[in-house]
Amino acid sequence: MKWYPGDDVVDWWGIDLTDPHDLSRAEMENFLDEAARHRKPVLLDATARNLKSEAEALKWYAAMFDFIRAHPALKAVSLGIGARQLRWPKAAAYLKQQLADPRFIDVNEAPSILRPKSAD
Repeated sequence: MKWYPGDDVVDWWGIDLTDPHDLSRAEMENFLDEAARHRKPVLLDATARNLKSEAEALKWYAAMFDFIRAHPALKAVSLGIGARQLRWPKAAAYLKQQLADPRFIDVNEAPSILRPKSAD
């Protein structure tokens, strides 16, 4: 916070997660608490690197989606999903199932939601 420029110039807060252990770190909770205190939405970039197995991927994605659902201050999520994870059938099916939740929208849906066409 010593470098925080101020609420008048900041619209969103963002954080990158690359390791499942990040989800349970006290610093993460402090960050989210501070964002809520400043009434700022949070963008989460979740990209697990070096997933070596489908079981590891499933564990990461389950922990990440649980984390997202437990923290309403998270208003946007960017998932770094590699081609290898999509070739793992259980991991791909799990991701598809989780992303079907109405809370999540695809980037292609955003314009119509954020800027509805006028009724001329």
